[in-house]
Formats: sequence, C-alpha cells, structure tokens
Amino acid sequence: MYQANLSFELLTKYLQLLQQANLIKADKDGSVYIATDKGLEFLEEYYELRHHSRLASEKRKIVESQLSDPDTENIKLRFGCW
Repeated sequence: MYQANLSFELLTKYLQLLQQANLIKADKDGSVYIATDKGLEFLEEYYELRHHSRLASEKRKIVESQLSDPDTENIKLRFGCW
C-alpha cells in the first residue's frame, strides 16, 4: 500500500473492483489476494499489448528519423505527402 502510494480507502476500492471483475480472489480470511485464471490471462494479454506498443513506437521513431533525413527529401517530394 505504501510503496504503491495508495491510501487504504483507494486500495480497498481497487481490490473490490478487481474482485468484481473476477481478476483476483481473496483467501479465506481476506488477507491474501490471488490472481484468478481470468486475471492471469488479462496480465498475459496486457504484457503482449505493451510489447507490441513498444515495438510500434520504436518503428515509428525510425520512420520519423528517416523522413527527417535530408537524403529522403526526394521521397517526400515524389510522393507529395509529409
């Protein structure tokens, strides 16, 4: 809670939302939370999406840097865009 910089009230709200979405479940006494199968699947898809987003961002930077290169001015003029 402290490392995440969350108040107890906000932490409780987030845990309830995650439980309602069936992404986590609490143990018998409610002190330990475990990711459900649905929660683990969500995390896998989230990390995959984040990976692809980073790749796309890196490729965008490469394309932008090539388009700003003076050697590519003839490409810009030829295609009439940018």
